[in-house]
Amino acid sequence: ANRLWCVVELFCFLKNGGDIDRVTVLPVVEASNDTDEAAADATRALQRELGRFRVERARCSQERDTQKLLGCIEAGFGKYESFNQVVRRIFSGRSSSGFGVAGLRMPFELEPPAMDEQLRHA
Repeated sequence: ANRLWCVVELFCFLKNGGDIDRVTVLPVVEASNDTDEAAADATRALQRELGRFRVERARCSQERDTQKLLGCIEAGFGKYESFNQVVRRIFSGRSSSGFGVAGLRMPFELEPPAMDEQLRHA
């Protein structure tokens, strides 16, 4: 949660009317029999980190980008803490079984099939 450009994507989604219930948390650790404990530890660490999320700690590689993007978030939400609370709420309701650990199946599919067709012609 320290890459500001990634956080800005979430900000843009929310400011353009995106519903927090439509945010999907994708796996960051793939679980296997050998690594279940490591995956569980990584998931708990990620949940703790996101539970303490503060956008003002996020950074870009260029300081001027950091300042511009933080200014956009502050202007859009009035203050950082309002945005921080929304981000924390997005991740607070996730169970450890569905948060951060990949199972054997992909968590999503492209739907509808027409989307594939649109992407080919873009």
